[in-house]
Amino acid sequence: MTMQAAGRRPEPTSPQEAPRSFAGAVPPTTARRVTPSQAVLGRPFLVLLPILVLLVPSLALALFRAPTHEAEARLLVGGFDVEAQAVPGFVEASRTLAETYSRLVPTRAVAERVAQVLDLDLEAVDGRIDASPVPESSIVRVIGKGDDPDEAIRFAAAAAEALEDYVSESGGDTEREELLDEFRLASVALNDAVARQDALDTAYQSRVDAGVATGADLEVLTAAQADVDRARLEAETLADAYRESRGRSGRAGNLDLVAPAASSGDDSRSALQLAIAGPILLGAVAGVALATIVANRKGLPAHAAVPGRS
Repeated sequence: MTMQAAGRRPEPTSPQEAPRSFAGAVPPTTARRVTPSQAVLGRPFLVLLPILVLLVPSLALALFRAPTHEAEARLLVGGFDVEAQAVPGFVEASRTLAETYSRLVPTRAVAERVAQVLDLDLEAVDGRIDASPVPESSIVRVIGKGDDPDEAIRFAAAAAEALEDYVSESGGDTEREELLDEFRLASVALNDAVARQDALDTAYQSRVDAGVATGADLEVLTAAQADVDRARLEAETLADAYRESRGRSGRAGNLDLVAPAASSGDDSRSALQLAIAGPILLGAVAGVALATIVANRKGLPAHAAVPGRS
C-alpha cells in the first residue's frame, strides 16, 4: 500500500476546485519610475548633502579671503557745450562714444599709459583697471582695484588720466599742435617777406626820386609783393585749419573729468552672496539628481510611498 501510494500520481483537481486554489493569488505589478519631486520628499537628506558639501568650503573662502577694494572716477563725453549738445545726433553720438571709451580702458593701449603714470610694470596693471558707461548717459565710470582704498584710488585716477590722454591724441590734439607749429613758421616767413618788401619799396622810391629807377627794379619789387601775398595766404590757410581742428575738439569726442577718483568700497558683500548662491544652486541640482537615482534603485521609503498605491 505504501509503495502504491507513493507511486500514484496526484489526481487532477476538478474544474470547480481550480478557481478556489488561486483565488488568493496577487497578480504581478510593474515597477513605477520615481519622479524627482517624490525622491526629494522621500530622501531630503540626499538633497541637502551636496549643498552642505559645497557651501561650507565656499563660505570659508569668502569669509577669510582678503577683499578687493574699488575706486571710481567719472568722465563726461562731449563736454558742457550747450550749443553743441543742441546739434541733432550729438547726445546719441556721445552715448555711443561713452560705450566705446569704456571698452578702451582694459586694453593694452591705456594700461601701458597707466603703468607709466604709476611707474609700474605692465603686469602689475592687468586686472586692476576697468570701465563701464552709465546707462542712458554719456558718462564713463573708470574703476580702479587694489588691496587697499588708497591703491584703488591711484589706479582709478591714473586710468582716467590715461584715457583722457589717449582720446585727446586720437581726437586730434597732436594734429592741432603740428598745425600750430606750421602756422608759427608761416607767420615768421610772412613777417620776413613783408620786411623785405618794405625794404625794396623804400629803395625803389629812392631810385624813383633820383630818376634812376629801371624796369628791373620794378620787377624785383613786384616779385617781393607776390612773396608777401603767398606767405600771407599760407599763414591764413593754416590759421583756418587750426581753428577748424579746435572746433572739432569741442564736439562729442572730448572727455572732461566730472568726478575725481574716490573709494567706492570693496567686494566682500558680493563675494559672500556669490559664495552662498552658487553652492545652493549647484548643490540643489546635484542633490535632486542624487535622490532621484537612489530612489529609483532602492525604492521610496514607506513614509514617502506614492499616494494611491497599496
